[in-house]
Amino acid sequence: EKHIDLTPVQYVLQRFAGSEDNESLDAMANLGATKQEAEKKVMKCKLVDEELKECEIRYNAKGEQEYDPKDEKNAVALQVIQGRRKGKKSEAYEYEVKWVGMDMSRTWVPRSMLFAMGYKKECQREDEI
Repeated sequence: EKHIDLTPVQYVLQRFAGSEDNESLDAMANLGATKQEAEKKVMKCKLVDEELKECEIRYNAKGEQEYDPKDEKNAVALQVIQGRRKGKKSEAYEYEVKWVGMDMSRTWVPRSMLFAMGYKKECQREDEI
């Protein structure tokens, strides 16, 4: 629906920008998505001793769960996925991840954790390569 006002040439240029089919990536990312999944908050994690740990959760004055602001400041954000391998203990994939603001820090993260952190689209993009 975003492309109604575009000319055919503009549409093709927008859809295949970056040498990837952006519409198929969006469709794959939304595959199986439900309203509950869309409303679900993403998990925030911090890097502790080269391992990802979920940030501390506390209850606010309204009784709602929220992340501890001190921990949330240390939460990591994905910069780029650099590789993929089969897990050592299981058949699930692990991804080599580089984090924003951490030049030398690269960690292997399970697919399920990246999905919980909201990086489903990035994982699927790496799977297509």
